[in-house]
Amino acid sequence: ETNPYHSRGDVVMLSGCEDMDCSADASDRYGNPGGAMTTALCDALQGNRSLTYRDLLTALRRNLQRRGFTQRPQLTSTQRFDLDRHFGFDDAIANRNPKIGRTLRKKFPPKPRRMEGPLASELLEAGLLCGFTATLGTDFAGPVMGAPGSVIDTMTDMGYSGMGA
Repeated sequence: ETNPYHSRGDVVMLSGCEDMDCSADASDRYGNPGGAMTTALCDALQGNRSLTYRDLLTALRRNLQRRGFTQRPQLTSTQRFDLDRHFGFDDAIANRNPKIGRTLRKKFPPKPRRMEGPLASELLEAGLLCGFTATLGTDFAGPVMGAPGSVIDTMTDMGYSGMGA
């Protein structure tokens, strides 16, 4: 990771997909609703209780693909470890991080995201940007409210209408 954060604890997180993706909803073999990742995890652990992290990730991906899901489960940890480590809910290892806290290697400028879909135009037409500027004060109102290069001017250039733009 570019800017890792190391803690004193041994924290391991399994997530259903990458940060910019969406985890799907599914149902288990009995028709009960649940997340696709949760269902795949339960199926993997029912099939084999002595998995390594490598085996678990492979089983999760296989179970998700078999059920038609394209999401790819992710493993995140506060410290490096061997993927052949046994998976368990109570298998903490001693901290081996040379530094505790954030290691800042690179600053990233904020990247505005394009708003898409029917909700985007409804939010603009509802005047949510006006309410937002009122809380920030008048110094911010000019750049937001339609001056060249402003948020609304940019939104209009991107093909959005509404708010009188």
